[in-house]
Amino acid sequence: MTRWEICSEVAEQVLRAAGGTAQEYDGHLRRIEAALGDLLGALPHSPLVAASLEELAATFIRPQVQAVASLTTTTLQSTQCAVSAYLDADAQMARHSAQALPAPEPRRR
Repeated sequence: MTRWEICSEVAEQVLRAAGGTAQEYDGHLRRIEAALGDLLGALPHSPLVAASLEELAATFIRPQVQAVASLTTTTLQSTQCAVSAYLDADAQMARHSAQALPAPEPRRR
């Protein structure tokens, strides 16, 4: 039988690290926008190419980065809820077990 054991401190560290990584998506999107602006600035006499690049960014790049960021955030929130529920249930089971056990009898010498 499989035994699950979640250490709350380790779970919190992992979720915090993953959350920090997820926050980097905003920075990635800003860098993409800056690079697109640089590229468009380098093509002042190519309106067709500039329009194509802008459409590519608007229909594919931005939505994809935003979708990944959204899914990552949702997954992290769901994982946090699942870990919290597990730890709460584990603590509740321990309390119930302690209440259900009879008090130990004193040892005789």
